[in-house]
Amino acid sequence: MKVKVLFVWLLLSVILAGGIAFSDTGRTVMNLNGRWEFEQTETAFPPEKFTRSIAVPGLIDLAEPKIEQYQKYFSGTHQPRYNWYRCKFTADEQHRGKFAVLNLLKSRFDTQVILNGHDLGTYMQCNTPIECNLTPFISYGDENILLIRVGERAWLPKQSATGVDREKYTDIPGVWDDVFVTFTGPVRVERSLILPDLRNSKVTAKIMIENHENMLDRSMYLAETTGTVSAYIREKKGGRKVTDEVSQEFSLYCQSHTPVVLELPLENAHPWSPENPFLYEAVVSVSVDCVWRYHKQDKNMDPVIHRYDESQRTSDVVATSFGMRDFKAVERMFHLNGRQYRLMGSTINLFRFFEDPERAGLPWDKEWVKKMFIAIPKSLRWNGFRMCIGLAPKFWYDLADEHGPIYNERELRHMQDVKVLTEKAFPLQVLLGILLLILVGVMIYLGGESRRAALQGLVGGAALTWVILVGLTLLVALNFDWFFTHFHLILFEGDTWLFPATDTLIRLFPPQFWFDAALLVGLLTLAQAAVVGGVAWFLGRRIA
Repeated sequence: MKVKVLFVWLLLSVILAGGIAFSDTGRTVMNLNGRWEFEQTETAFPPEKFTRSIAVPGLIDLAEPKIEQYQKYFSGTHQPRYNWYRCKFTADEQHRGKFAVLNLLKSRFDTQVILNGHDLGTYMQCNTPIECNLTPFISYGDENILLIRVGERAWLPKQSATGVDREKYTDIPGVWDDVFVTFTGPVRVERSLILPDLRNSKVTAKIMIENHENMLDRSMYLAETTGTVSAYIREKKGGRKVTDEVSQEFSLYCQSHTPVVLELPLENAHPWSPENPFLYEAVVSVSVDCVWRYHKQDKNMDPVIHRYDESQRTSDVVATSFGMRDFKAVERMFHLNGRQYRLMGSTINLFRFFEDPERAGLPWDKEWVKKMFIAIPKSLRWNGFRMCIGLAPKFWYDLADEHGPIYNERELRHMQDVKVLTEKAFPLQVLLGILLLILVGVMIYLGGESRRAALQGLVGGAALTWVILVGLTLLVALNFDWFFTHFHLILFEGDTWLFPATDTLIRLFPPQFWFDAALLVGLLTLAQAAVVGGVAWFLGRRIA
C-alpha cells in the first residue's frame, strides 16, 4: 500500500510551498466555490433539468434533496451514475483580452468539463489540479454555463493515481476542492515550487511558465514571445522585502511551456518550526516584451514584431508562502533545522472518513478543521500527522503552515522565567541539603551534647515544617486563588504570569492542576518531615 506522509506542522517535509495567493497586478481570480446546481443521469448526456443543489467543494452525498441511492453510496452497493454540476457565472468586461483558465484543485472521478456547450476534455486527475483553457469559449458581460461531470472510480484508466486501500468500502465522487478561474496575460505561471535551504541560506524557485498566445495567424506565421521571469522574497506578515529581485529572460513559442529555475540568497533567515511558524512569500512575476512572428516556411525572412504596451507587460504575478526549514530523516530519527526533533501525533486517513455518513461537510469547514487538527492536537502537545493514502483539501496545508505554535510568545517568555527560577532554586536546595547533612553528620560523630542537639534540631525542624505546611495546606484548600496570586507576585514580575483561558498553557495546565500539585507537594513534604522527625526522635530516645 502506497502511503503519502505529511506532517501537518512540518508541511509535506521541506518541499511543499504552502498556499498560493494571487496579486492584484497581473492575475485576477474569480472564485466559483458555493452552491451549484446538481443532477444525476444514467447516460453520459447532460440532464434536461437540474432539481438539486450542492456545496462546492464537497462530495455528491451533500446534494439537496438527497440523491436516490444516498445510503448505498456509503456501502459501495450503488448503481453507477453520471453526476452533473452546473454553475452560471458572468465574466467582467474588464477581463476581455485576458487569458482565462479554469482551475479544479481536486475532482474525482473521470472529470469532464464543458463550457457554453464546448467540450474541454476529460481528465483522470483525482488528487492533483485540473486546468482548462476557457479563453476561446468564455463570454464577457454575458452569462456563462459551466458543466462539470464526474463519474465512478472504475471508469478511470489504469494509469490514474488513485491509491490502494483494501479496507475501504466505497469511493464517493465529487468536486472536493476549490474551483476558480484565473485571468492573466499571455504567459502565465503554471506551477511554482519553492525549495527552502536553511543550511545554505538560499531559496530555489522552480517555475513552469506556459504561453497561451495563438501559435499561427492566417499568414502562417509562427509566434514566439519574449519576456522576463522575476522573483523576490518578502515576509508574509507585514510584507517586508528581504531579498533583491532575481530575473531570467525567456523566449517561448506559443502554446508551449518551459521550466525556469531561480536561486535567491536569503541570509539570516528566520527558521520555521511548529513552535514558531514564521512564513515568507516568494513573489514570482512574468513580464512580456514582444511577440516575434516568423514565417513558418522561411525563418530567414525578417520577423514581424508586436510590442506590448506598458500596461500589458505584467502578464502574471503569483505569491507562494513557505517556511525556511530543513527537514530530513537521519537514520531512525527526524531532524528539523539541523537538530533532532521528536514527532508526536497520529495518522489521518481522510478517504476513509469520506465513507462516514455523519462526515457531511466537515472536511471543508475551516473552523472544524482548525479545532480538530490544530487546537485539539496542540492541547495534547502533538506536532505532526501522518496523512495516509491521499491528500487533503488545499486549505488544510495553509492552516498547518500558519498555526504551528504550541505556545505563543508570552507563554514562552513565562516558561523561560520559570526555567531561570528553577535553575537557581534546585542547585540552592541541593547545596543547603548537603550542608545540612554534613553539619548533622559532624554533630552526631562528635557525640555527647552535640549528638543530642543534632537529633533535637531534626525533631524541632520536622515539627516546624508540619506547623508551616499544615497552615499553608489549609490556606490552599480554603483560598487557593489568593495563595496562587501572591505566590506569583513574589516570584515573577508584574502580570507576566497571567494568561487568557484560551491560551495553550492554561489548557494544558488549568488551575485545578496547580491546586492538585500544590496539595501533593505539601503532603509529600509532610511525609518527609514525619519520617525525618520520627527517626530522630527514636534515636534520641535510645541515646537517652
